[in-house]
Amino acid sequence: MIYTVTLEEIEFKANHGLYAFEKEKGNTFYLTVTIEKNLNDDYEFIGIEKTIDYEIIYKIAYKHIYETTDLLEQIIQKIGVELRIAFVDYKKIYIKLAKSDPPIGAKCKKSEVSCCFLK
Repeated sequence: MIYTVTLEEIEFKANHGLYAFEKEKGNTFYLTVTIEKNLNDDYEFIGIEKTIDYEIIYKIAYKHIYETTDLLEQIIQKIGVELRIAFVDYKKIYIKLAKSDPPIGAKCKKSEVSCCFLK
């Protein structure tokens, strides 16, 4: 069986962006993380240590989301590297980071970037 845990659109207020005004003003960001792993069909979920603990996912994301960077891709990469260490038996780690109202000169609800780490 494939076992999946997702934290969907965790909302953060942070100061990322290429432009100085973005770093000063800040913005709202939405992070989604999905981790999949293969399990035997008779696998028993007994205790939190036998699961993908989403509290660990959140702590890793929190650690990196407040380190100001120019690119959303940099944040995703840092989170992905650490998640791969924390959940060594993963099959796939999918991370999406969205930024509200990106400064593109037009009305835009969100910009999004994503990466999928495969084992």
